This record gives sequence, structure tokens and C-alpha cells, in this order.
Amino acid sequence: MIKRGQRNSIKPGCSPVIFIEHRLLYFKKGSVPEGEWLVPLGEAEIKRKGDDITLVATSLMVDKALEAAEILSKEISVEVIDPKTLVPLDIEKIITSIKKTGRILIVHEAPIRGGIGAELVREVTEKAFDYIWMLRQRS
Repeated sequence: MIKRGQRNSIKPGCSPVIFIEHRLLYFKKGSVPEGEWLVPLGEAEIKRKGDDITLVATSLMVDKALEAAEILSKEISVEVIDPKTLVPLDIEKIITSIKKTGRILIVHEAPIRGGIGAELVREVTEKAFDYIWMLRQRS
């Protein structure tokens, strides 16, 4: 669904674009608007507002993160962000959320080394380190 809108946003003649899609998302159903539908590249989406922790999730993990946030909603308020694109990455939206919550959790299915999680941690460490209240090791 979202990928169709992103594909429509690619301008002819621009640099190569690579779409990485989780195969289990092929079976997900949802509505798609009629006509031309554009999803801006490089614009993250806040899927759920929260105040206690920022949870950045990619691909299939977005739905899992929303389910977890709902289960935890009586105890903590989780802000769930879907970056949608990795390059360009909407790091400003993520940093704004970290400034509000003081905590970040990154959920993805990529390899530990060289995966999107490592890149997100690098970006956050470089640009929002002073806003994080507590650092944890990966588990």
C-alpha cells in the first residue's frame, strides 16, 4: 500500500531507488486511494503518539511495535515511528521524539552489523546523545 505511493513519488531520471519489502507484508490488506497517490520520500510517520519512550520500527516490525504499544498502554506511553525510508532518513522527526521521551528503542529484523538498527543508533548517537536519559546495551 505505502510502497505504491512511494513508487509514484519517484521522479523520472532520478538516481536508482531500491525497495526492500518484507515478504509477509504482501498478504496485508488495506485501502489504497484512487488516482495518483504520493507518499513523500524521506518523511517518517508517527504511527502512535506517546510520552515515555520512542520506538522506531521498520517494515514488518511496525505492526508488531503497534501491538506491543497497545498491550503496554496501561503502564507506559509508547511513541511509534515508522521511518518509511532509510535514505533519505527523517532523523529530525526521530530526534524531536527523543527530546520529548528521553528514551529510544529500535526494532528491526536486519543483521546486527551493517543493518538499519546500527545506522539508526549511529545517527541518534551523533545528533541526539544529550537528550537520551539512559543508555542500554543491545540484547
